Amino acid sequence: MTTFEELVAIDCGVLDDAADLGARLTAEQWRTPSACTGWTVADLVAHLIDIEQVLLDDPRPDHEPDWDSMPWVDRDLSRFTEVGVDARRGLPQEQVIAELRDTTERRMAQIEAGPHDLDALVPGFFGKQTPIGRQLSRRIFDSWAHLQDMRVALGIDEGWESIAGRVVRGQLIDGAEHAWSTLDKAPLDAVCIVLTDIGETISFGDSPEITTISMTWPDFFARTCGRVASDDPDWLSRVQIDGDFDLGARFLSAIAMTP
Repeated sequence: MTTFEELVAIDCGVLDDAADLGARLTAEQWRTPSACTGWTVADLVAHLIDIEQVLLDDPRPDHEPDWDSMPWVDRDLSRFTEVGVDARRGLPQEQVIAELRDTTERRMAQIEAGPHDLDALVPGFFGKQTPIGRQLSRRIFDSWAHLQDMRVALGIDEGWESIAGRVVRGQLIDGAEHAWSTLDKAPLDAVCIVLTDIGETISFGDSPEITTISMTWPDFFARTCGRVASDDPDWLSRVQIDGDFDLGARFLSAIAMTP
């Protein structure tokens, strides 16, 4: 069981790592496109700032994006998040990084001043009360996923076995388990995902006839976080399905936790 203090330390560490990475980038790297459609590395940092400031109850930017230039914005939530990102486009890199550091410091102070019982309710998004433990876990998920988006975009292969990475992997496995529970399948169907680079096997269902899906942890992250489509040829070239190919393909199609 992860404690309040551990969750806060992980959350703060991820945000600090994002700021440290962003601070050492060249101007060209700062503008590198990421796997999040329409967003650069700079936009990912802007998003981290915006969401933490929402939880701080800071005033949102008084800004109206040019929605016609953003075809990837197709839902209310996308419109909400895009405002804080677009408002920071074009700002100096140093200013954005400084804002992330200041926001992180204020957010950590807010958390420390609040309840430390993981089940205690705190204000969440859109006025919804949320247990602080769940809120911290969700923020670790979102922030670390975007930190990895930054690293992947920049060709930096690190952070996968960090404590935050292990926390997020557990959440992604839980999401895949939920996808399995709702998948149209036969009663004795079973699948296991083998993360070949870290030697981890994740099993779903109970049957002697098991369909095995082999991939790396980064490729599992890419699919479960919706960074790649399940029929993407390049991604599929690194995935091996042994057994019932149709079952494996349908499961891979269902396991994305984010759009």
